[in-house]
Amino acid sequence: ESGPAFIESNGLGVLLTWEPVDDPRVFAYRIFRGDTKKSARENEIAVESAAARYFVFDKQNQPKQGEWFGVQAVGVDGTGGAIRICQK
Repeated sequence: ESGPAFIESNGLGVLLTWEPVDDPRVFAYRIFRGDTKKSARENEIAVESAAARYFVFDKQNQPKQGEWFGVQAVGVDGTGGAIRICQK
């Protein structure tokens, strides 16, 4: 199960960060985004490696105030853990 997720703005852009899962079976992290808390659990936008601890939104795809984001650890067998949700 992944730790908390956080969205923040800084001089580099907008970052979605999360605490890593302490499990050697974690293969990747799925990133989700939506206008509602529910849609942020359904709309997968990217997959990052297990070594990743953040996702950077490019300038054309910057998050808006009120958007929801999620991070889910994925095991080598393809099953996902709980989706951690945060809001901008």
